[in-house]
Amino acid sequence: MKTLPLFLFWLTLLVAPGALAQEATPEAGAYPNAHLLVDVGWLHARLDDPAVLIVDMRSPSAYRQAHVPGAVNVPVDAISSTIDGVAMEFDEEEVTAVLSAIGLTRERTVVIYDDLGMMNSARLFWTLELVGHPDVRIVNGGWNAWVKAGYETTGVVPDVQPTDYIIELRSDRLIDAEELLSRLGEPDLAIVDARSPGEYTGEIRLAARGGHIPGAVLFTWLDALSGGDVVYTTEPNWAEELRDEDVEIFKPASELQALLDELNLSPDQEVITYCHTLWRGAHVYFLLRLMGFDNVRGYDGSWAEWGNRDDLPIVTGEAPGALADAS
Repeated sequence: MKTLPLFLFWLTLLVAPGALAQEATPEAGAYPNAHLLVDVGWLHARLDDPAVLIVDMRSPSAYRQAHVPGAVNVPVDAISSTIDGVAMEFDEEEVTAVLSAIGLTRERTVVIYDDLGMMNSARLFWTLELVGHPDVRIVNGGWNAWVKAGYETTGVVPDVQPTDYIIELRSDRLIDAEELLSRLGEPDLAIVDARSPGEYTGEIRLAARGGHIPGAVLFTWLDALSGGDVVYTTEPNWAEELRDEDVEIFKPASELQALLDELNLSPDQEVITYCHTLWRGAHVYFLLRLMGFDNVRGYDGSWAEWGNRDDLPIVTGEAPGALADAS
């Protein structure tokens, strides 16, 4: 048996604690909830892990052409319904059926990717947090990052053993119009609008009325991404521009924090996100969770409901406004 020289023994004692501390300390500039966002290398290393369920949220046709090996396909419209004329509402029965059909159990880690700047992935992320799933993650850069890295793809659809998924609904992840209306103006409540500037001001009207919820600040969802110069428009093919981009990834934590600071958003607040149908709003929901915000809720009625109801107050223009300024 070999023994260390005495000076090396003492050097080991001095260095080891520091090394352990460094390993346990988050990387400087890392996202506060960095585990929620994984890269393609992390996913590639876990392709054969039965504890990981990979979900492809692209179109069925794109999925059939090629996908990450082992991934199941869940289009975004499969996890939402039109209820009382409002599109993309959470539907507990439909979501339960989909999660059961893809073989999900509460013990498995869900890893999601798409080809739309993580927007579809974010909607499923919010949905899974709403139903109480313990471990959900998004692939940074999605499908484009996977292809660019040169990892293998397949057209083979995996065999799936359906389950009876049990939902544990979390009321702290969802808010409806009536509760939100009753809480407008609360000092510790922040409302974030993830739509385009034109929708926010009311210049672009996609509902009976244009504008925003009183007190809401604007964080256009694309501002969280880097890697392209796509600008959201109301044109039907705007999403294709994003799909044509090389790789869209989340900006570094320092840049995202600066954007949040500009809006006076902090983790000690309760934050409500919305857009037109909680699609872009789910993207900002995920961004906030990634940046250490734990008290975040989605308003899935969003502007498709709020903007079409005459009994709910609205504000137009570039300023957040307040209930007293509303019409």
